Amino acid sequence: MTTQWNPSAYQGQRIPAGQWIPADARDEWWWVVPSLATGLMFLFGWLDLSVLSGFGSRSGSTALTVALYAVPSALIAASWLLPHRRTLRPARIGLGVGGAMLAFVLTKISAMAILIVFLCVALMFGWNLHD
Repeated sequence: MTTQWNPSAYQGQRIPAGQWIPADARDEWWWVVPSLATGLMFLFGWLDLSVLSGFGSRSGSTALTVALYAVPSALIAASWLLPHRRTLRPARIGLGVGGAMLAFVLTKISAMAILIVFLCVALMFGWNLHD
């Protein structure tokens, strides 16, 4: 069985004026998702550092937090660096949203780790509600 190229299957998007634009045209709104993801990552990082500073952590946890945010930063940086084409819009959205969601999860994981360590220490020293 042979396959034939279908010229009508890969036409560009139709715009209201009746003109055809190529599917791989320049994306004019390429910067929206990376900029929102960058802002969210900075917000989650700030929340993470402010929550940790409330528990008395010092510069050691700041270095750990910066190391943890290396992966979300790399994902968001990749969303900024992709070529500004419409065909790469889903990849740009996936990288930006993935980096922002990973940054959000990291704040929850670090807060949960602090809580677990506190509870383990409290139980080791016999602290309970009946004292």
